Amino acid sequence: CSDDGFTDFRSMLISRGRQAFERALSDPDSLAEEVFDESDWLYEGYEYAVTDGVEAAAGHRPHRTMPPQPSGTKWQEDEVYGLFPKLSAKYG
Repeated sequence: CSDDGFTDFRSMLISRGRQAFERALSDPDSLAEEVFDESDWLYEGYEYAVTDGVEAAAGHRPHRTMPPQPSGTKWQEDEVYGLFPKLSAKYG
């Protein structure tokens, strides 16, 4: 997963609403039950909705900072199939 790919996925997930976002945070494998068009996963446009809105309302783009390291639990790529069996079965 590239940085851009993850950012696009995260933005798409947020665009689906608080309930879908929180469900995915508490049980990532629940995403296998969602109905997605393949293009939804990688749609970059969702990311710009907030920054474009802030710029239109405030007259400037918001400043974003990134943490130095990712949060969450570290895992190895070969473990992903066991961690998320429903997603693995659906998307391989």
